[in-house]
Amino acid sequence: MSTNQEHDSGISSDSKAADDVRQPSNAELFRMLLRLKLKRYAGYVLDGFAPFVAVAALIIAVIAVNGNKSSQAQLGQLSQHAARIESLNASLLASRDELEKLKAAMAQEKAVQEAAHSKQDERVTQIIPSVSRLQAKMKISPTLDEQMHQPAVAPAGVTVAPVKADVATVTGKKDGDRMQVLKDSIEKFNQK
Repeated sequence: MSTNQEHDSGISSDSKAADDVRQPSNAELFRMLLRLKLKRYAGYVLDGFAPFVAVAALIIAVIAVNGNKSSQAQLGQLSQHAARIESLNASLLASRDELEKLKAAMAQEKAVQEAAHSKQDERVTQIIPSVSRLQAKMKISPTLDEQMHQPAVAPAGVTVAPVKADVATVTGKKDGDRMQVLKDSIEKFNQK
């Protein structure tokens, strides 16, 4: 900076007035230098950009041609799969229709059974009072109506006791005979 001051002092004021052109600062000089270098690099990049784009387009074209050949094979497989899906869809629709028919038939059968059950209940409700009136006229006690309203009680002579002894140990018979022994004892119990 001292050299600039000495240089400035040696110049007369008249020469300064004649030199109205301003000297660029260091930052401005640096920017100009950078722009020049960037212009040169940008030119190189633009010169290399066109061949790069051409090579990339060529690679994409090769991939597309190979992909087209493989896509034709895949298209054949796709049409086979589509036909299979259509046949499965048709069978599914047929099964669904059959299921709907079965549901409708079951609902109709259930309605018929409920109607028959309600008719039977109506008959029972009509029969019980009629039989109870007849029993009352015949002086039979308890009447059917009274029996229907009583809690279920085992008959007086019958006692229910759990059987703890093993049937095979009592009879000394094999497994095949156990079933026969059980059947016989059930029949004897029912006859009492």
